[in-house]
Amino acid sequence: MFGVAMINKLHKDRNWQSFVLLTLGFGASFLFLAHSMKSLPMGTAYAIWTEVGASGGAILGIVLYGESKVEKTCLYRNGFRCCNRSKTRFIKELFEI
Repeated sequence: MFGVAMINKLHKDRNWQSFVLLTLGFGASFLFLAHSMKSLPMGTAYAIWTEVGASGGAILGIVLYGESKVEKTCLYRNGFRCCNRSKTRFIKELFEI
């Protein structure tokens, strides 16, 4: 979520510090994705990573920047539905059932 927040900071400030923070935030995010792929299939790990970014970005936009709740709520709900479809498979793979 840090990388997503830094996109807005870079858009407003346009300085090298914001760019460095943005790069570090997304670099860390990719490292966490790579780490999760050691125990989860790529598709599952990427689906979760994408939904966390989309819903988290929507929540950050609403809470920190006062953005419209209507579009953000639709994005969050649709992503949540997509994740729920693969929930059973994810739980089985996670716990090796």
